Amino acid sequence: MASRRGAMGLELLPVIKMARKIIQKHSLSVPFNLDELVKQYAQIIYKQIPVDGVDGVCLNLKASRKTPTVIINSYSSRSRQKFTLAHELGHIIIPWHTGTFIDDINEDSPIPNTLYWQLEKEANRFASELLVPFEWIYSLYKNNSNPEFLHSQICEQCGVSEAAASIRLHTAILEIESLLIPSKWALQLYEKHNDLSLVQKLIVEKTMLHPKRVAYHMVQHLPGQIAYCIESEETVYGCGVLS
Repeated sequence: MASRRGAMGLELLPVIKMARKIIQKHSLSVPFNLDELVKQYAQIIYKQIPVDGVDGVCLNLKASRKTPTVIINSYSSRSRQKFTLAHELGHIIIPWHTGTFIDDINEDSPIPNTLYWQLEKEANRFASELLVPFEWIYSLYKNNSNPEFLHSQICEQCGVSEAAASIRLHTAILEIESLLIPSKWALQLYEKHNDLSLVQKLIVEKTMLHPKRVAYHMVQHLPGQIAYCIESEETVYGCGVLS
C-alpha cells in the first residue's frame, strides 16, 4: 500500500496510522497488557510450535462469522512472543490482510519482495508502533535525548528485544527530527538569508540537533538542491550546495 505524507513532510505508512488509532481507541499507555488488548479481537493460544522459523499463526482473518485465532510459539523468548502477538494483531486490524498467516517476524528473508513478505513487514511495522508508541518516545526524548537512555527505556518498559528497540528508536528519531524541522522552515530560512551555512547554524541552535542530522533534513527540504555537510568528529568544516 502507498504511504501518505504527514503534515510535516514525513511519510507515514497507513499501518502506522492504524496502530496509532488502536492506541487512541483503547487509551493505551506504556506499559499496557497486550494480551488483554488482543483478546478483544481474537482468541489467543500459547503452544509449542516445533517448526523452525514459525513464530506464530493467525487463523480466520476476516472470515465471516468466525473469530480470529492467534497461536503464539511458546518456545520463543518472552520478548519475541510479545512482538509476535502484536504482529498478529496487525494482521487482524489491517483490512487487506485476509485468510491464514504462518508468521516469521524476521525481515531477513532471501526473497523479501514477495507479497507474503510485504504483508509481514506491514504487520511488523504495526507491532513496532503499537508496542512502542511515538508519543511515549517523544515525551522521553524531550527530557533526555540520549540514544542509549532511550534504547534502554524502550527495552525495559516496553518489553521488546534490543534489536526491535533499535529499529523502533531509529524510526522514531526520524519522525521527531521532522517535527523539530518542519518541511517549509529550511526553505524559508534559505530564501531569507541565501546562505546555506547560516541556515544550518540557525537550525542547529534552535533544535540542538547534530549538524549532520540538520544537513540530512535540509537535503529533504530544499527542492532542486542538495545540501551537504563536511565534518570530522564533532567539527563542521563546511557545507554548501551541489548543483
